[in-house]
Amino acid sequence: MRFIVSILSVMSCLLGMILPASASSAANLPQSTLAQTNEACYPLINNSTFESVDEWRIANTPLPARYDAQSAYAGSYGMKLGIAPEAANRYSYSTFFQWVKIPNDGETIRMRAYIWRGSTGKSDSDFQYIMLGIPGSENRFLLKGRSNDQQWELMEYDLSAYKGKTISVLFGVYNNSGGGKTVMNVDEVWIMKCSPQP
Repeated sequence: MRFIVSILSVMSCLLGMILPASASSAANLPQSTLAQTNEACYPLINNSTFESVDEWRIANTPLPARYDAQSAYAGSYGMKLGIAPEAANRYSYSTFFQWVKIPNDGETIRMRAYIWRGSTGKSDSDFQYIMLGIPGSENRFLLKGRSNDQQWELMEYDLSAYKGKTISVLFGVYNNSGGGKTVMNVDEVWIMKCSPQP
């Protein structure tokens, strides 16, 4: 029951009480990134590389997500979530998110992100997750589970079903304060509108 009440309250705070941010200029990225052959792609998300401390919203929890120089896949900074092995265990969510307006045009909408996952628990209810917040509909987990792979993974998703909607893209780690400690690093988060070139 504690878990159910807590996750509902956190999701309500993150997705129900914060209005979508107004559109701003997307980060510069060569159009070839994420593009298939004969496609042109345009970025829809801001601060994809975490090289500045803006655009992403960090939830105010007992253990907030934080920009971190040791958590980068590329560049100088990434985002760290959860509890490092040397830190004290505690009950908390670590989350950050960004609202994204998905246009109606474009052949496909693609998302990619690099994540690094670690966990010291062998049998634990901790988990790492990637979630879409969809106003007026059920939130959708793109990823939910606990991994101790300790290597960078490329996660790729097709978000074309959400054309015309404003959604939130949320990354998080849940630690239950018992057993092991779970962490996740995130970097290079891109959402792209891609269309065939003439």
